[in-house]
Amino acid sequence: MNIFLSFTSLLVFPLLSGFSCQPSTLPTVPPADSVHLNQVSFSVSGSKVAVVEEAEAGPFWVLNQAGDTLLTGTTGPGQLWDASGKWASRADFSALNQAGDYVLVLSGGSRVPFRVAEQPGREVVKQLVRSLYFQRCSQPLDAGLAGAWARGAGHPDQAVKVHPSAASDPRPAGATFAFPGGWYDAGDYGKYTGPTAFVAWSLLHLTELDESWETLDLDIPESGNELPDLVDEALVGIRYLLAIQDPSGFVPHKLTALHHAELVMPEGDQDERFLIGKATSSTLSFVACMAQAGRVLVRHEAQLPGLVDECLAAAERAWIWCLAHPDLTFANPADVKTGEYKDSFLEDEWAWAAMERWLSTGKREETSPAQRLLAVAQSRYPFHGDASWTAMLSMSLHVNRLSEQERLAWREQAAWRAGRMKEHSRVNPYHSPMGLNENDFNWGSNSIVAKMGLWFLMTGRLDTRRNFNREAGEVGAYLLGQNPLDLCMITGMGERSPMDIHHRPSKVDDVPEPVPGFLVGGPQNVVKLQDCEAYPSSLPALKYLDAWCSYSTNEVAINWNANAFLFFGWLDQVEKSN
Repeated sequence: MNIFLSFTSLLVFPLLSGFSCQPSTLPTVPPADSVHLNQVSFSVSGSKVAVVEEAEAGPFWVLNQAGDTLLTGTTGPGQLWDASGKWASRADFSALNQAGDYVLVLSGGSRVPFRVAEQPGREVVKQLVRSLYFQRCSQPLDAGLAGAWARGAGHPDQAVKVHPSAASDPRPAGATFAFPGGWYDAGDYGKYTGPTAFVAWSLLHLTELDESWETLDLDIPESGNELPDLVDEALVGIRYLLAIQDPSGFVPHKLTALHHAELVMPEGDQDERFLIGKATSSTLSFVACMAQAGRVLVRHEAQLPGLVDECLAAAERAWIWCLAHPDLTFANPADVKTGEYKDSFLEDEWAWAAMERWLSTGKREETSPAQRLLAVAQSRYPFHGDASWTAMLSMSLHVNRLSEQERLAWREQAAWRAGRMKEHSRVNPYHSPMGLNENDFNWGSNSIVAKMGLWFLMTGRLDTRRNFNREAGEVGAYLLGQNPLDLCMITGMGERSPMDIHHRPSKVDDVPEPVPGFLVGGPQNVVKLQDCEAYPSSLPALKYLDAWCSYSTNEVAINWNANAFLFFGWLDQVEKSN
């Protein structure tokens, strides 16, 4: 239920009888839509802040549903965030530590409802993960589970043609094979190996982080069987990837048509589809995913006989292929116009694959995976890719397997970067770490925000003496509405969320609201905006448009969602232990 709809009776009560102030001395307080806060739910144990635009310092009150004052405070001092061009102050009511529905009252009369709950992150994670069900390929979405977004089965993929770029002796160019299943990658209907591997890995990572995630009910077709829902959803990607692996070891880069589909529902797209491309990067992502699956799925071997061995054997075949083709990069063939996922820096994929392979089998090359990963982290900005990032998260769960020297080096690296992000975040009223690097507001900037939050949490796991939980909590609030766009960045959640996303089913179905649970890309100031005629602002944090045409800011992608549910999953674990 939208929590804001339950506060109608509270929006009309008078100010407290004990409060009086001459009109001439009232601070200038903006309307409620200039008060930005977490629109979903604050955690009982976490930080609780509202950002108030263009307001001078002044008192605020927190009231319960009966109108009783529970907490008072003062906003300010104001700060200017260059990325948004807006001056704002902060109302901090973190001392409120009981679950319930409340109203924030500002001295000029604005009243903003909010909620506090135990472990609100679980519902956020559920919605973010459940969006994968709506992205399933080759199967219908039943009205009993999909509701208004039910649809027919799209793309059976029973006669996928091998493109010359993916040909091998066992699978010659022009031959056709059946490769159903998997997830659509984004707002189009392609299936991409790298993102699929990352998403399947991310689902299993939550269960490795904390086995309590295995109780999460996703309301998917498999719910109620003998496996956790997160595992069932991960198997959608894992089984598809195992099927498309070439007998020679590599994994095709993608399965798409030669061009993007027209604006039709999945079942309405009749374009011929192809296995396309060989690449070291996508094959290494497959290695990492399968190696991790071989480690995590051991506790479900009784329900999945033979799958652990199959995953580990497939990972080893792919690893051997990569050793023979260490730097094969992908570029679209001349006749292919679908998404490219072009990647010329492969060391992060090598580090990820080496880390997962070592953690699962004990096998390693001359350089230890932790040292290899540290070299990547020291030489590259970690938030603009997924491969090295995932390796860091896995390593932090198994830090005791590192040497003392490696542990110390990683603690120093993590703390140094977390400290820089914290220092940078304190110079803007949103306490956002975004903008530390000039390319932070890049394509998929909301995913970058989530990864920054994960870095705060990972630092605390690597070194329990350092706590950045408050900073991580503010990252979560930023994604859920505490941002200058005043949007909860996840469709179907909060009071205001994106409505006209770049996602074909959401655009062409008969439902006014988009498919729920998608993290939109967010404002971006790096790639030239060529999709829409005009954007409302040229400032990095505001360069966003909630419009179908804006695929550069308003598209969705399964790997962006994965970074978000990983972050909220880690945050939930920290908050429940506080």
